[in-house]
Amino acid sequence: MAKILLLEDDIILQEIIEEYLVKNGFEVESFIDGQKALEAIDTNSYDMLLLDVNVPTIDGFELLQYLREIKNSTPAIYITSLSGIKNLQKGFELGANDYLKKPFDLEELIIRIKHHMKATKSDELIELKGLQFYPKNHYIVKDGKKTELKRKGVGYRLNII
Repeated sequence: MAKILLLEDDIILQEIIEEYLVKNGFEVESFIDGQKALEAIDTNSYDMLLLDVNVPTIDGFELLQYLREIKNSTPAIYITSLSGIKNLQKGFELGANDYLKKPFDLEELIIRIKHHMKATKSDELIELKGLQFYPKNHYIVKDGKKTELKRKGVGYRLNII
């Protein structure tokens, strides 16, 4: 089951999106605050990030910019009411995989999530002594627990989650 982080400060919309995603087989953790979302990303692994821009403490643009700077390549889709072309351009320049303007159809959101998750998924797998290593996506799995690897110089360091 794919795990999604949802950052949306409109509680009603957050509940609607979360309920729809869960109904369609996704595990969802929701946040209204950018700082809380960042703390969750630091301690958990997600398959997709759904980010609103205008949220308290750390906005969605700042959050994704930081994640891309530390080489976190988790697919991200902005879901926002910011509709200007400059905001769209900024979102993509910061490393978003997609940008969905509110209001949007929930089925369209599911289609985009599945598309981006499939596009970033690697078939490459190396197995060794009970470990499964996914080099393209920079993580290992042991005993069902996913651990992301963070780039440091020319190698990797383990970021135990």
